[in-house]
Amino acid sequence: MPVPKDLRETARQLRKARQDLRALTHAVSLAIARLDHLIAQPTSSARGPQLAQVVNALDLANDCALHFGLAQSFPTIAREKARLERLASRVGIVRESA
Repeated sequence: MPVPKDLRETARQLRKARQDLRALTHAVSLAIARLDHLIAQPTSSARGPQLAQVVNALDLANDCALHFGLAQSFPTIAREKARLERLASRVGIVRESA
């Protein structure tokens, strides 16, 4: 008995969502491991840029998950980031621009 077309499409979308989620969790796990390594190192002038690289990688992974996994447009993502930046500044969490 053939599988209905809409059921196949739903299964394809679920596989794609799992793949995107796997990529996001992989990126986050790598970033956490890198942060653990950097935090354990002595303070130096090279540590700041290395931490910025990890933050940028996490930001990119998040953008990819939002765009490809959750189908949000880039303008929507930019608006959400701006909203979160405003919220962070109100509660005293300030992120330096890279």
